[in-house]
Amino acid sequence: MEVFEAFGSCPRCGHGIDYRNEITVCSDCGWMPEKKQDTLKFKKHFLALGIVGFLAFVQMINWGSYSLEIIPLKTKSVFGLASTAEYDRLAKICEEQLKYECAAGALGDKAWQTENAQDFKLLGDLRRRMGDWDNAIEAYELSLSKVTNSQIENPVKGDIYYGLAKSFHEAGQLDMAEDYYKKSIKAKPDVLQVTVTIDYARLLKNAGRDKDAKRVIASAERKSGAKGRFDSLVDL
Repeated sequence: MEVFEAFGSCPRCGHGIDYRNEITVCSDCGWMPEKKQDTLKFKKHFLALGIVGFLAFVQMINWGSYSLEIIPLKTKSVFGLASTAEYDRLAKICEEQLKYECAAGALGDKAWQTENAQDFKLLGDLRRRMGDWDNAIEAYELSLSKVTNSQIENPVKGDIYYGLAKSFHEAGQLDMAEDYYKKSIKAKPDVLQVTVTIDYARLLKNAGRDKDAKRVIASAERKSGAKGRFDSLVDL
């Protein structure tokens, strides 16, 4: 057992030391007594365990039953190692937990990984639900750039056009919104797009263009073969 006077010399370098300090360390070479070393190590370990316990508690509060599943998913996402299925799972968990920025981040990472039009559209849809019009428009435009001009993909383009129309509409860019409402309807000539038609007609009516709104409604009614179908939906 080591016994020290109140003041003494460092056994390693001979520098003067005050052993009355709680943690005695030689200021020259960093030496300390074994007991002091053990005490310091214990305190460090105890502090580390406390921090780990606190972080685990925060994780449980933030993610609930997903707390264990979310850690590897987010880790892989950060390093760009997640698969498309893992990005989908991460986005779903984040959205269920109302962490929409987290969900958008996962969908964005997946879209850039796949370079797929549908994945960018899904990102645009989420951004639009969040009311993030500028980022929604950017995602839809990226989606549009990934779609080919084949006849088979026109319906997909129609959905993207509608997302752009709604985003521009909500952002107050009415000319752009009108242009994309027209493109959305044109992309699906054989489909009665009730929601698109109603939103387009309301835009025109709110702009004081009642005649144009009635024209849009009349065209949709001819397609459906049911006159007056939109009367209760759009007050013209």
